[in-house]
Amino acid sequence: MSAFERAIELAKHQLPAAFAVGSGLPYSDGAAPRTVVLQGSEGLVAGNVPADEATIPTGTEDLPDFEGAFNELGFEAIAFYRSFHCPTPEGWWGIFYFDHRVRQFAELVRSEFHITPNEAARLALRIVRAHEHFHFRFDAYALYHELILGKPLYNEYSRSVYAAVYCTSDCLEEALANRSVLESEHARRFFGLRIYNTHQVKPFLGNLFAKAPPGYRDYGKPLDELCSGLGGQLFEAKLSARLPKPQSDWVCRAFRRGHCPEYFQKADEPSTRKRGKEWLVAVTKMGICLFAAAREKFGLRGGEKT
Repeated sequence: MSAFERAIELAKHQLPAAFAVGSGLPYSDGAAPRTVVLQGSEGLVAGNVPADEATIPTGTEDLPDFEGAFNELGFEAIAFYRSFHCPTPEGWWGIFYFDHRVRQFAELVRSEFHITPNEAARLALRIVRAHEHFHFRFDAYALYHELILGKPLYNEYSRSVYAAVYCTSDCLEEALANRSVLESEHARRFFGLRIYNTHQVKPFLGNLFAKAPPGYRDYGKPLDELCSGLGGQLFEAKLSARLPKPQSDWVCRAFRRGHCPEYFQKADEPSTRKRGKEWLVAVTKMGICLFAAAREKFGLRGGEKT
């Protein structure tokens, strides 16, 4: 157990109302996901990714399938973040990568930059991780303020705000998550690869983000506006709330470090294709159904968010 995980356990005793137990992972059938082994600051951050079937593209990946899923779901087509505020009944939380989507994204990266499959897998994973890690930082930011204020924040924000604004321009959390990809240290160093021209990666990501749903593609809004809005949404659980300066200057920015568990999950590939928004129900926060009509039509049960 990491120091951060021990802190979470202590927080559960101090403020139990801030935590809940969510539903199981989508497509898992109760099976444990495969852990991505990280050692301290190594692992994906340092560029060491598992070189196996979960990440390395074969050149035969279904890129139209990937592009269609990404255009509808953004990064949540590839991975999702499960909050420690609402883990699975087994206690799992963290970043969960869908292995076949990672391979598809890696093939897109390989074909774009003409790099080796191994390099493409490394870059693809680190791009996705930069996005998902923002959700972890926001989770930690919320916990910090919950303990200071002595009241739950994150789960109410998830229910009252995130569930209502997902895939709209008011989904500021996803906008900031995409912005963090472009502005991260890894992006400035081209994610540690041998291609050092950041003028190549940022246009690629910009074009990719432009095809994603609203919220994801709104990363270009003024940073102060995004931080003030997300902070207000968290503290007041209201869509239009705003957090004033200087408090808004610290939204997620002081939480760059911390251990976040990471897993690969093998999705049922045939059943995930051509699913559209009913697939989104399976990965949304805390099992909330964002598209009630889709759930009703396809008989799906809610899952988790990123």
